[in-house]
Amino acid sequence: MKRRALTKSEFDTKLVLERKMLGILHLLALNRNSCIGCNICVKICPEEAPKLSKAAMQNRKLLKKGVIDIDAGKCTLCGMCIVLCPANAIEMLRNGKEMIPVIEAEVFPNLLKEITIDVGKCDPSCELACGESCPTKTIDVTIEKAESRKIARILDVNVDREMHFLW
Repeated sequence: MKRRALTKSEFDTKLVLERKMLGILHLLALNRNSCIGCNICVKICPEEAPKLSKAAMQNRKLLKKGVIDIDAGKCTLCGMCIVLCPANAIEMLRNGKEMIPVIEAEVFPNLLKEITIDVGKCDPSCELACGESCPTKTIDVTIEKAESRKIARILDVNVDREMHFLW
């Protein structure tokens, strides 16, 4: 194996790209169970490394969802796909620690995928309708107790807005 070359391993539910360098191990892992086949990684990749296979449909029913494959010869491990993945199906590690090169280099916006809202400042009569009324179902509301106050966690609220803005 050439130094700096990416090697690709496929498992039942994961695709892993690995680059071993002197003292540094980069891993990019795609969890195919979490992947929703949205095709965003395919559209954003400057090297056209990810490809989505066609889904199998019959009588308007999904028989087999599309599967993402990543070309190890094209991937540069830039991390843009990680930032934009709405399902958090892709992760990258450097020596076992999470990292995203385009975020570290400050050349790509870091999209908020989790926001904490103080319910004390919200109108409780709405019964957290934002989660129920979201047309794309990207808002998931859970309530936790923190220091005897209720806090609503709104997940993925900005992802959809940012993606519509970018596309």
